[in-house]
Amino acid sequence: MGAPAEAPAPTYTLTLVNVDKHGYPNWTYTGGDYFEGTSITFQYKAPEDGKVFDKWVSEGLTLTTEQEIDNPLTIVMPANAVTITATYKNATAINNVKLEAPKSKKIIVDGVVYILRDEKVYNLQGMECELPKK
Repeated sequence: MGAPAEAPAPTYTLTLVNVDKHGYPNWTYTGGDYFEGTSITFQYKAPEDGKVFDKWVSEGLTLTTEQEIDNPLTIVMPANAVTITATYKNATAINNVKLEAPKSKKIIVDGVVYILRDEKVYNLQGMECELPKK
């Protein structure tokens, strides 16, 4: 008779909300069961119109401030269940203006944010305007 078989290592449940499998947009990924120490990478689902990604919210795992806004996000599974949710916020006009370096930049004049893009100036509402004269 041989030595008794070792019990298999336990797995822990990762639940993902509003997540796509990394590298596969529109492929919903809800998590699964993982061994402690497993590295898992995923990305948030594309937001609905009028929304932008805000941050990751986690239960059962502490994320760093940097991890809260990473996309994709990579975690290492701890020895407990974890739930991670991608959260969204309402988009403002400023979120809808894509900055494409080196042609675009944000400018703050007297505490007001403006976008300079293709030699045009836009306000937070996304309307073309002029910078205030001093």
